[in-house]
Amino acid sequence: MAAILVLWVHNIDVGTKFNSVSWVATTVNLQNFGACGVDLFFVLSGFVISLSAARTSSALRFGVRRACRIFPLYWLMLGLVIVFEVLTGGSRQVFYWIWSALLFPFPKPEMALFTPAVFASWTLVFEMFFYGCFTFSLWVAQGRARWMLLALTAAMVTVGQFVQSNVPFVAYWGNPLVLEFMMGVLLSWWIGERAPDRRWSACLLVVGISVLAITAIIDVGPITEEHAILRDRTWAWLRVAWWGLPAATIVAGVAMSGWRPVGRFGKSMVLMGDACYSLYISQWMPLLVVTAAFPVVSAWLGVDAAILVGTMVCTASGFLIYWLIERPIVDRSTRWVEGRFKSGRTA
Repeated sequence: MAAILVLWVHNIDVGTKFNSVSWVATTVNLQNFGACGVDLFFVLSGFVISLSAARTSSALRFGVRRACRIFPLYWLMLGLVIVFEVLTGGSRQVFYWIWSALLFPFPKPEMALFTPAVFASWTLVFEMFFYGCFTFSLWVAQGRARWMLLALTAAMVTVGQFVQSNVPFVAYWGNPLVLEFMMGVLLSWWIGERAPDRRWSACLLVVGISVLAITAIIDVGPITEEHAILRDRTWAWLRVAWWGLPAATIVAGVAMSGWRPVGRFGKSMVLMGDACYSLYISQWMPLLVVTAAFPVVSAWLGVDAAILVGTMVCTASGFLIYWLIERPIVDRSTRWVEGRFKSGRTA
């Protein structure tokens, strides 16, 4: 669901490009509300990856598996973006493509607000930083990796408050937004194997959803814009407060409910979770089609209906990418990693 929220807000942005008047775009903060899906994903990622890391015996195995989960599909998307740029007369420099491929911030002060070439993939810079820190923590302190991870990220965020945000690596790695991953890690630690508690679960869900709902009807400033939260720590902290904490509350509520993915609904939720990366990272392709067709579709169905149709098209395209490309890649890379470690060829 987090990925679909992001698709929704980007389809609203398509409408605004044509100066189309829509209900969602003119109703307080609904135009940007879907961006909170990123924060939900960050917290959930911290929660899930922490549980996964607790079951691994090798830091290298953990790191390689995470890299194989992110990079193959991302590099495919990046390659398509490069082809598109060449065909449309783009003139980006080679080093930009190299650093985009590595998901590293540019090592030049003037590029502090660097975002990778693939649309919306700025979040992957944070994601890979989290994976890297977790891998390092497992390698240095296997039994106390979570403590090491918390100390490492706390130190980076602290440094980030005293170093100018136009230092590229600090703009990302010292950003308060990385604390959302730590919220997920702490939740996995706290909830652990606790017995489900429906009453606490309901309370947490009501509180978390209510706070997010408030941000949908009030002006919370430019916390929805990546450039704002990378440039100004104040907006980053406000985003963590307005969206990060409620996201953590929602994740905690779901985790404490004891819900299990059974039946058709449960299976559909598992599929949604598995496909969310494809939905997110491949959205730039259907968005090109949606943008080209928007004037015609909006004239026929109305602006709000066109936004809904665009979101559905992006969602369907993402699932297709997952079934045809990502799932086979993940299956093969997983078998390769497991085979390497079982055979003893990799330490």
